[in-house]
Amino acid sequence: LYDNDETPGQLHLFLSYPLQFSQFISLKFLSLTSISSESILTNIITNLHSLRHLTHLKILQCQVDHKIINNGWIFDQIWRLRSLIHCSFH
Repeated sequence: LYDNDETPGQLHLFLSYPLQFSQFISLKFLSLTSISSESILTNIITNLHSLRHLTHLKILQCQVDHKIINNGWIFDQIWRLRSLIHCSFH
């Protein structure tokens, strides 16, 4: 999911549909790029637990308040994912 100049509003459009992460039962790889909303990133991270087969997660170029990153909450949530074997955060 991208939210940058080349795909403006893509993330908001995706999140506007009445979908739940639990509907993506076979999703193994998720890449989040250029998210600038702390509430959207927090919402996504909170709901990752329903992706039971997620093995790879990339979070790239997200421009959010470093407090939510530095306090460790995001990483605690990510590493609680049972199937996750690779995560990159840049």
